[in-house]
Amino acid sequence: MPDLSPLRVLSLDGGGMRGTYTATYLDRAASAFAKRRGIAALDIGAAFDLIVGTSTGGIIACALAAGLPLGEIEPLHQEGGDDFLPPFTD
Repeated sequence: MPDLSPLRVLSLDGGGMRGTYTATYLDRAASAFAKRRGIAALDIGAAFDLIVGTSTGGIIACALAAGLPLGEIEPLHQEGGDDFLPPFTD
């Protein structure tokens, strides 16, 4: 019989350079939870069974799945985002 237990899924949207907001929010949330638990750092990616995303959300999802600290993801957007993500225009 297949395992039908629920999966914990983190779904991250795209949005080009707006991914900076997602990475920053997740980094600050992880820092706040780590502080509450009295630990140095919290691996957000380890809390989920499946991490998915589109566009920049996919980049963040891959980084989380690889265990890359979120604090290292945001500078990627700031330093080289224009090279691999289209600018936000409305």
